[in-house]
Amino acid sequence: MNTRVLLLAVGLIAASAAPVFAADPTGTTPPPTLAPATPAVSLEERYTQLTEGWQFANDELVEVTTKVQAAAAEQPADVRWKIATAILQRSNGDAKGSVEALTALAKANPKNAEIQTQLGQSYMSTMSTDMGFMKMAGVASDAKAAWEAAIKIDPNHILARYALAQYQIQARKQGGFLFGSYGKAKGHGEALLKIPGDKARFWGLVTLGSIAAAQEEWAEMTKQYDAAEAVALTPALRNMVLSFHVNALVRDKKDAKAALPIVERAVASADADSCSIYYLRGSVRKELGQIPAAMEDFNLVLQKNPDAQNTRILLAECCESVGDKAAACTHYEEYVKRFPKGQRLGDAQKALKRLKTG
Repeated sequence: MNTRVLLLAVGLIAASAAPVFAADPTGTTPPPTLAPATPAVSLEERYTQLTEGWQFANDELVEVTTKVQAAAAEQPADVRWKIATAILQRSNGDAKGSVEALTALAKANPKNAEIQTQLGQSYMSTMSTDMGFMKMAGVASDAKAAWEAAIKIDPNHILARYALAQYQIQARKQGGFLFGSYGKAKGHGEALLKIPGDKARFWGLVTLGSIAAAQEEWAEMTKQYDAAEAVALTPALRNMVLSFHVNALVRDKKDAKAALPIVERAVASADADSCSIYYLRGSVRKELGQIPAAMEDFNLVLQKNPDAQNTRILLAECCESVGDKAAACTHYEEYVKRFPKGQRLGDAQKALKRLKTG
């Protein structure tokens, strides 16, 4: 089962610097987690999953697309299927087309908060690492405006609130106080906590944990992330917050030792096919110098996903560190072949030159 949760935060964090412990394969998203299989899912449930940001396995995507297309043909006046079609367009790699479709929908349905929420995410999905800072800032501003429009329509729209909070956090971290505000992010987090239900509470606690992590208030971060873990409605969301916690401890606090028991909690409850959790544990183990154990995790990931580019190069580095030059060269060469535009292409090429001439 390969269904994974893809949060609205993905697009937001894509606008920031790529973290050391990002998830494969892009290196720019928070670690995705596996979601539980759900047999005989209704069309309405699939619509909810689409709007909440699920990314489907290929067979499920075919099923969802078929259902949405049929519903759109049978119920042409129901705007939900037009929203779902635009989300699927984005999921299939046409983020610009999705922006155009959702912009037209927003004009025709000015009081629909879901359209504005999805429009903001589609704007963020158009971002790429080769954009200049000003262009990225402009796209982020367009997304922010869409999410603000969603909140104006529906102050209790959970994911629009969360997206705005993450925007404020990332903008503050990347651009300083002129671009973002931890105070505004906290306001959205507190607003989420006031919305009834564990779903809103979960996202509110994650928001407060993210703010604390950004401000390096480690005890507060752990308090909020632990509370979010306790109310997570699915194993996927639980593992997501565990991954956020681990990333902050390793990347920002530089405390891999504290991160290891947390990532072990995630592994204990992960789906057998979960690549991201094993990648994360391998990264922590590598940071701690537990190279053979890290290599076991990385090899497990590559068995399931040969295109996991961060895993590929980290395994190459592990092989090199234990003196296995042949295996290191194999993985570096595989990285160069598979990812000609990879973020660490230069590192792989330099390593190959060093190993072959040394």
